[in-house]
Amino acid sequence: MARMVTIAAGQVGPVPDDREKTVQLLMDQLDEAAGKGVEVLSFTECCLSYFFPPTLDRDFAKFFVECPSPLTDPLFAKARALGMVLIFPFAEKAGNGYYNTAVVADADGRLLGRYRKVHLPGIFPSDKRGGTGSFERMYFAPGDLGFPVFETAKGKIGVQICYDRKFPEGFRCLALDGAEMIFVPTNAATYGETRERENTWDIPIRCRASVGSTSGT
Repeated sequence: MARMVTIAAGQVGPVPDDREKTVQLLMDQLDEAAGKGVEVLSFTECCLSYFFPPTLDRDFAKFFVECPSPLTDPLFAKARALGMVLIFPFAEKAGNGYYNTAVVADADGRLLGRYRKVHLPGIFPSDKRGGTGSFERMYFAPGDLGFPVFETAKGKIGVQICYDRKFPEGFRCLALDGAEMIFVPTNAATYGETRERENTWDIPIRCRASVGSTSGT
């Protein structure tokens, strides 16, 4: 059945080192989104911190959190109070594992599950303006949960994260399993890109949308 769903992307810009303050910023964005009639909101990749993978930091554990936790619970309580579906990407500590993860919460606040980023870019330095390279593989393990589809009050949702956009298989799996919306939370430096950004972002996302729609029929 055809229906209209209002979706939004939440981005707070540079985040403070204080995670509680960051959570409050995210909650403020939920309020703003609700005032505009948003029904499904996704924050950016690793939204509780600055995007640390372009740097090397020995104290890597400081970037990772568990979820649910007392830190993140207020965020989901706010989304529940607003009746909003929430995609919450963050750097996840799970036991002895560290993942680039997105949790999906339904409009009633239930945590439906999580997707862990499968495709991690190779390690490379960069001398281009806007970034110093990528060291994701030194921080994160590849995702181990497959490509789950989450059935929410607003539709069936799948998630791919940033570099996942380069590979069609995840999108195809999600489409075949009935995903109606696929969110691609991203956090990346420009690396001096100008005209190349269309090839890096716009064209791959349009191609994935096409893959999803054709493979799902």
